[in-house]
Amino acid sequence: MNIEGRELSWIRQHERIVDGVTLTVGPGETLGLIGPNGSGKSSLLHLLAGLRRPSSGRVYLDHEPIDGFSRRQVAQKVALVAQHSTTDADLRVEEVVRLGRIPHRGPLQGWTQSDVEHVEQALVQAGLVALRHRRWHTLSGGERQRTQLARAMAQQPGVLLLDEPTNHLDIQHQLDLLTRVRALATSNIIALHDLNLAAMFCDRLVVLSEGRLVAQGAPEDVLTPALIWRIYGVDAAVERSPHHGKAQIHYLV
Repeated sequence: MNIEGRELSWIRQHERIVDGVTLTVGPGETLGLIGPNGSGKSSLLHLLAGLRRPSSGRVYLDHEPIDGFSRRQVAQKVALVAQHSTTDADLRVEEVVRLGRIPHRGPLQGWTQSDVEHVEQALVQAGLVALRHRRWHTLSGGERQRTQLARAMAQQPGVLLLDEPTNHLDIQHQLDLLTRVRALATSNIIALHDLNLAAMFCDRLVVLSEGRLVAQGAPEDVLTPALIWRIYGVDAAVERSPHHGKAQIHYLV
C-alpha cells in the first residue's frame, strides 16, 4: 500500500509541531524517521495514522484522501505501534493480539475462522506462540513490544507505523524486532533514535528538525558528518560497514 503526506502541518496551542512535511512510502518500503527529541516524529506518525487532523495538508492512502475513509476503514489499512503501550486489564498475550481483529468485525459478528488464522499468523510472525498464555504484566519490555507488533499484524494493515519501537530494549531485542518488521509485506514507517539501526534497516530516511523535513534519501546519502553535526550537534565519522555494507556512524567524543 502507498501512503503519502502532502504539506502536512499541525499546530498545538499556537505552536507549529509539524511544519509542511511531504513524504511518500511505497508498497513494501521501510522509511525511517530520525531527528532529535521534539522534532515532530511522533506527531507526524499520528497524522499519518489519521489519529490527528492536520492543521493543513492531507494524507493519502493509495492516492485516496484518508479523510474520505471511516475510522474503521482506516484501521483496516493502517496500524500504529505506539512508543508506550500499557493497560490496566489483566490480559493474556493472545487476548491482546486478538484486539487487532476489531476493525474487521461487525458489532454483532462472532469470532470467525479467518480471525483465528490471522491471530495465529501474527503470533508466529512475532515469535510469541510459546508466550500466548502469559499475562501482560509479566512480560519484559521486549515481549510487550513484540505483543503490540503482533496486535498490529493481526489488523492486516497495508501500512505499519512504529514510534520508537526499540526504546528500552537490549541490543538482541532491538535487532530481533526490526528484523521481523523488515520481513513483513507492509509499507513501514519507523521513528528511530539510533542512527546505526536506521541505516541498517531502512530503505530511505527522512530527517526532521523543529517539525520541518530537512533531508531525505538513502541512508548513505543522508547520514553525513555535516548533517549529524547540524541536527544533533555531534561530531561523527561515517563509513560503509565491511560486515553489512550499510552506513556506519562512529561518534567522536
